[in-house]
Amino acid sequence: MPVGVYVDRHRRRRTMIYADLGRASMLAFVPLSAFLGFISMSLFYVVSFVVGLLTVFFEISYQSYIPSLVRHSQLVEANGKLEATRAISTGAGPFIAGIVIGIVTAPVACIADTLGYLSSAGFLSWMRRAEAAIEQSTKSTVHDMRKGLRIVLGERRLWQIAACTSTSNMFSGGIFAIAVPYFVQAFGLDSLQIGVLFSVSAVGGVMGALVASRIADRIGVGSSIILNAFLFGLPSIGLYLAAGQFAPVPIGLSLFVTGFGAVVYNVNQVSYRQALVPKDLQGRMNATMRFIVTGSIPIGALIGGILGQAFGYREAVGICVVGLSVAFLWVLFSPIRHVKVMPTLEEQASPSGRAS
Repeated sequence: MPVGVYVDRHRRRRTMIYADLGRASMLAFVPLSAFLGFISMSLFYVVSFVVGLLTVFFEISYQSYIPSLVRHSQLVEANGKLEATRAISTGAGPFIAGIVIGIVTAPVACIADTLGYLSSAGFLSWMRRAEAAIEQSTKSTVHDMRKGLRIVLGERRLWQIAACTSTSNMFSGGIFAIAVPYFVQAFGLDSLQIGVLFSVSAVGGVMGALVASRIADRIGVGSSIILNAFLFGLPSIGLYLAAGQFAPVPIGLSLFVTGFGAVVYNVNQVSYRQALVPKDLQGRMNATMRFIVTGSIPIGALIGGILGQAFGYREAVGICVVGLSVAFLWVLFSPIRHVKVMPTLEEQASPSGRAS
């Protein structure tokens, strides 16, 4: 959440560029240390921590910068296109990495990541769209953090989106913490088959990103959020019901549908949040939301591991599927179900949680 305060006090594009340059510099230490012969786990811990911290700066700036680039009516389309590129890269990245690592070894392969971050900084530096003026706060960081908390927890639509996403992240985190040993032990799948299954999920995500704006236009923003919160939940039951030599079929179908639903849900709920909150509060709102919704992932992973050890992997997956399937109830029984289009500037929420 302190990062959210920083983002609201500084230019978002500049923060993203600095984060990219910092991540590139840190990753460059990996091949350099391998070449000099002092590579160690301690180095990996430091690099991972710093890269992770800088990623928080980038991601919060990224979501907070988009409303400065496009009109309210274009938010869903813009986020859909950005999510499509993310889904493609996350789907193809592990496959490409496996090939590159096999050819040049893992430390040298990190050079590709370094170049990737440098190219990202280069593309961002070419953008010339002016940002809204940054209002310099004279208040303390703690005061501004509380302001971010108030706008999320004081606005029912925002905290119910946060509750839905947090619930789903917790139980999906539980599933994916044990997914690989579950697939291997229960069905005898090898690494290639498991990789293909996860790629199917990425394909579903790409397709979802491409049609997210059309779905919102057709059935309304609120209905799209609710429907796709349901789609990334209950269809995951295929992971539990799968059995025998044809188990990859229901597993793949489940991963495809849940991947599709999760991306359409994210595109629409992120766009709705961006339209609902004034630009000068975007950083704190996004930071608070991310603190809530990503904070549940490690908890879910721990729960999944405990359940897997106590009851077995299939039973643990079944319990997590139940939790994942009810996450949509948070947004179903909320004012979001009445939302047809993106909020206008006059309908934006105030820091007290009321419409301004």
